Amino acid sequence: MTATLVLLLLTFPAERVAGLPTGVVLDNGNWQITIQHRFFNSVTDPGWKTDPLQALAFANSHIGVDRGIGGNVAVGGALNVSDRLLALHAAWRPLKKLTVYPELVAGLFEPGLDRLWFNVAAGVPVTIADRLHVFPFIRATGSKSGYLGSFGHTFKYAFGDYRLGLEFDDAILVSDSSGTGFRAGLDSLPWTLSFEREAGWHNFVFTIGTAGHSLPPHSLRRDVLDITRGRFRLGFNILRKL
Repeated sequence: MTATLVLLLLTFPAERVAGLPTGVVLDNGNWQITIQHRFFNSVTDPGWKTDPLQALAFANSHIGVDRGIGGNVAVGGALNVSDRLLALHAAWRPLKKLTVYPELVAGLFEPGLDRLWFNVAAGVPVTIADRLHVFPFIRATGSKSGYLGSFGHTFKYAFGDYRLGLEFDDAILVSDSSGTGFRAGLDSLPWTLSFEREAGWHNFVFTIGTAGHSLPPHSLRRDVLDITRGRFRLGFNILRKL
């Protein structure tokens, strides 16, 4: 079982955070622009001392745009510059307590059917005492080369002008060229601890964690630092609301 664990301080509601859905659909006509940047090198990597400019340049960058339509639907897209991935996604709330997220992820480098992934997630958002927001969801990710089944949660707690959140996405079933089965291990557990402060229409976030990628299937399987060896990476997010 591979897992994605992201601990964030965010302004909520927000339709997407770090590539995972929150269960909240943007209001009609509202926009959200997300810029995510993660440095690939671990903070303990000697490259920060020997060649700091190269360490700064070696990063994973992600840009996303979402817009609310009609109150129960939001559509958007994302470009992962480093992975050369393009994603088109939507959020649909057919019922008050159900949100569905279809997403198509295409590889821009040597495109083909084996570089085309379709994801669909569905979950039930719950708000407790107007402060705690919980969104458990299941997700299926598939392509010509294999499939993944995952189960995740998103938690966000509001206090004052700050938001504390926790989200994870466990790949409980994996089928690819290496076989089919369940996989687990702390060495493959991506997590991120972040601090965010809202300033006007912008949210600025500083992140510390092990996660390397923002779009599935890469977010579930690739470049996860081993927390059991004390390795983690730095990054930041910028959210702009329109």
